[in-house]
Amino acid sequence: MLEDLSIFYSIETKEAFPILSSSDEGLSEESAKNYLKKYGPNEISKGKKKSFIQKLIENLLEPMSIVLAGASIFAFIIKDWIEGFAIMGVVFINTIISLIQNNKAERAVEELKKILAPQSKVLRDGNLEVIASRFIVPGDIILLEAGDIVPADCRLIEGKHLLVDESHLTGESKPIEKKSGAIKEKGLRLHEMKNILFAGSKILDGTGKALVIKTGNNTEMGKIAHSIQESEEEKTPLQKRLSREIRFLVGLAFFSGILILLVSFLRHLKFEEAILIAISIMVAVFPEGLPASITISLSLAVERMARKSVIIKKLSSVETLGNVDYICTDKTGTITQHNMTVKEYYINGHYLINTEILKMIAEGKSDLLQDIFLTSIKCSSAQVVERDGNIIKEVGDPTEISLIKSAILMGFKPHQFKTLQIIDSIPFSSDLMYSASLIEDISGHKSIYIKGAPDKILSLCNYYYVDG
Repeated sequence: MLEDLSIFYSIETKEAFPILSSSDEGLSEESAKNYLKKYGPNEISKGKKKSFIQKLIENLLEPMSIVLAGASIFAFIIKDWIEGFAIMGVVFINTIISLIQNNKAERAVEELKKILAPQSKVLRDGNLEVIASRFIVPGDIILLEAGDIVPADCRLIEGKHLLVDESHLTGESKPIEKKSGAIKEKGLRLHEMKNILFAGSKILDGTGKALVIKTGNNTEMGKIAHSIQESEEEKTPLQKRLSREIRFLVGLAFFSGILILLVSFLRHLKFEEAILIAISIMVAVFPEGLPASITISLSLAVERMARKSVIIKKLSSVETLGNVDYICTDKTGTITQHNMTVKEYYINGHYLINTEILKMIAEGKSDLLQDIFLTSIKCSSAQVVERDGNIIKEVGDPTEISLIKSAILMGFKPHQFKTLQIIDSIPFSSDLMYSASLIEDISGHKSIYIKGAPDKILSLCNYYYVDG
């Protein structure tokens, strides 16, 4: 039985090891194997996979398929073989297309999971190993650095300027600074547990060492995934509309059949003839081409989406997305990209946009801008790699990344400042409210570059820029 998180955030790190029979050198290989058998792989279990027969039966039990099958049987009763086989063919084609599309989407998702299988740095018997994250167990010691994804719920043991993005769990885009000290308060919510790292969080900056507490379905993300899997599947707008139409058509068909029978009796037709005429009318009411048309249309839409690298598991999802008019959210980082961008520069009492900055550069007023962008690049722990005009990698705090990207956009690329060496630096922290770098140029001259909260920076300055 895995312990509750409250037990771990309220105790010192040295007290956490005995609870999981671990140590600061990590688990032994034998203990890790035993824990893997006990707790299972560190992955969120999927719902029970449906067999081909189950999928086939589900498709055949769709309301439209049942109605069309009934129409086919009626057609055979009146010996309209062509109509009967045509309707059966429509049901068959519709079912096959749906099964093929679902299987293609499932295979694509499985292949993506294999390609994106994460790895983690783990201490085992005091030795550093790199293993697949699915083999991590409670009691393991993991090492984390900027750019890593936290593989399980952990208690932070050591941390140096550790900034973490927990927006996937809390919805808050602001980076959270994690510290290893014990927290004595009780009943804390997830975002208040400053010494706990949660599975799926991204390390934005700093380094850390953590003790794994919970894995797989026992993590906070695992609990969310489990509740989602247990929720009932809702019908799409298209399925609801089709259900209404089918009920109407079935009612219309039976009403028409009964009406035809009454008229036939009044006209003194033979009972067999009246029945055949009524069934013919009922078959004619059903739009047997509708399911095939819908399936083919949705399949074409799925193919178009696939060409744009979007995998759709269910055909009906395309139609559901087509009915979305607005997406309303107040949680940056949950639905949005969680990318920050520099929109304006405050210089000499004025707010300037990118075009005005480019105009300043063209007019030869680039000395001030060089200092701004030099500070953005050198006084930062973030990393942005640009190649052929494209950003191919970005790691670190979103604010610092946006500042470096703005420098690149304005033509001040990081490699232009290679001759300036960082001698020492102070990373940003919520206590200091600034970060600073001591930089030496090729002539040996040293300068301090600093950025942070305006009021804090101004209190450290003797001079500030006013109109040159």
